[in-house]
Amino acid sequence: MVGDSLVVQSTAALERRAGDRQLEIHAVARTTIGDWLPFAPGLVSHGRPDVVVVALGTNDNWPTNSGEVVEAHEPTRLAGHRARVRQLLDHVSSARCVVWVEPSEIAPMSEYLRYATANGAVLREELAAHGARATSWTAALAADEARAARWILDDGIHLSAEGQEAFAGLIVEAVDRC
Repeated sequence: MVGDSLVVQSTAALERRAGDRQLEIHAVARTTIGDWLPFAPGLVSHGRPDVVVVALGTNDNWPTNSGEVVEAHEPTRLAGHRARVRQLLDHVSSARCVVWVEPSEIAPMSEYLRYATANGAVLREELAAHGARATSWTAALAADEARAARWILDDGIHLSAEGQEAFAGLIVEAVDRC
């Protein structure tokens, strides 16, 4: 598994829910898809995983983290995002099953949503083109607003203990469908 701060936060819950599955987690806070590109080939070739889970993209939705110039022309910015998603998917395509946890497109502060909808659409297109599976954190949050409010901390992104369990459960359920 490759991820950002949501995975860092949820590591203990993921390990508990993994049961007897062999689990290898690589996660660093504040990382983007592009940050992982240099490391992805080595991670996959080293462990030869049957299933790869990618939980990245949240930080790509913020103009200051995405690596793009904030004023970038939208088609150019989206083309760069698409290229990074494709490249990461190409790196992990040797796995029997690839699951990507789609980042939330719901956040209380608008700057977090600046690229979320457009990036989400690109991500879903690329996942379909690569035969990868998507699991939606947005759908899990939208299913029950009261429950989701307990899962998310005041910053609108990071997870409470209950949210970490829910996030881990979503991932394990997606892996079980592989």
